[in-house]
Amino acid sequence: MYEQGSSPSVDLSRTRLRQLAHWIRDDIDPVVAQEGHDKLRPDDVIALHEFFQALRYSNTVTTLDLRATGIHRAVMDVAGLATRWPGRLVNECDQLLDVWTARFGPLGELYPFIYDRGGRLEGIASPLQHSKDALLKRWRETYPEKIATKKSRRHGSLGFKAGHWWLNPLFAHHAGIIDLESTDGGVCCDDHGAYAVLLKDTGEVEASAENSLTYCCAHSDRGRFRLTAATPKSRQPIRILRSHNLNSIWGPKAGVRYEGL
Repeated sequence: MYEQGSSPSVDLSRTRLRQLAHWIRDDIDPVVAQEGHDKLRPDDVIALHEFFQALRYSNTVTTLDLRATGIHRAVMDVAGLATRWPGRLVNECDQLLDVWTARFGPLGELYPFIYDRGGRLEGIASPLQHSKDALLKRWRETYPEKIATKKSRRHGSLGFKAGHWWLNPLFAHHAGIIDLESTDGGVCCDDHGAYAVLLKDTGEVEASAENSLTYCCAHSDRGRFRLTAATPKSRQPIRILRSHNLNSIWGPKAGVRYEGL
């Protein structure tokens, strides 16, 4: 047991807190919600226990850290109603939430940084430029190369790793992982092949596991012909992204997440 005010040897940097928040919310919680805590590996349970205990007794974590990383929302997910997480971890999260609430006030009012320094949209958008037209105009004027069509119409991961996340498809387009035409969902493609698929609404017909799915392409999506092309050059891995409004247990709770090739 950690003592009050101690500094256990657990990395509580913002980078690590942000990674753990995404790991809990996007990777582990969907599995636990669907299949129960028996799917958790013992090593993961131990790691989470040490992590929650370190957070509970840390005197260095601030409201700014919570807002910058979203770790408090991951903890709230574990302790949520009708949770299927292990009882011990749920109790530890309840205790941690009590400590944070007493120290910082209502946690639901701690919103993430958006436009400020260190925020996800720093230099990308502003409070006065958040509509689709305004953002596209800003990007075309400031760095048109970032949203060039040819940037996303390439095979491979393009340097992105599974778990990369954006507020909405338009910002995924800004990052260069999909083109503008596929931000409403569907296939990112050209005359030479298909490169990525953004899953929204009912596009995912069946998915027995997070990394296995059956996709139903819309009849109006010209990319359906590229996905089924039978030439050797067209047989390339496709980047898969899931949107929060996808009718699937595997979709992110918010925004758009890159799932991998």
